[in-house]
Amino acid sequence: MTPAVAANLARVEVLVPVRTVSEANVRQHWRHRKRRASEHRLVTAALLRAQRARPELPVVVTLTRIGPKKIDSDNCWGALKHVRDGVADVYGVDDGDGRYAWRCEQEVFREYGVRVEIEHAPGLIVGECHAGGR
Repeated sequence: MTPAVAANLARVEVLVPVRTVSEANVRQHWRHRKRRASEHRLVTAALLRAQRARPELPVVVTLTRIGPKKIDSDNCWGALKHVRDGVADVYGVDDGDGRYAWRCEQEVFREYGVRVEIEHAPGLIVGECHAGGR
C-alpha cells in the first residue's frame, strides 16, 4: 500500500456546497424542508463516495458549518442534521451508533457550505459527542 493511500484511509475531508439554515427557526412549507433535507443528504453522500478511500470505523466526524454569521450551538446541530445523515448513509451505519464521535464547529465566511472531516479514531470512547465553538 502506498503512503498516499494509507493517508487517505486515516483522514478524509470534503467541502459540501450547501446552504445550511437553522431548522428550528425557519418557517417554510414542508415540501421546501424536504427538498433541502434530501439535497444536503444526497450531495454529502455523493461527495464522500467519490473519494477513493475513507477511514474505517470508529471515526471522529467534524462538521464545520460555514456561513456569513454564526448561529447558536443547538441550531448548528439542527442545521447539520441532514449532512450528518449523509455521512452515515455512506458507512451504512446509523448516525447514533457509538462508533462515531460527532463534532460541530462553525466558521464565518461570506459563502455557505459545510466542511466534513472524517478521521479514523482507534481509541474512540463510545458515544463521545462535542459541540465546538470555533
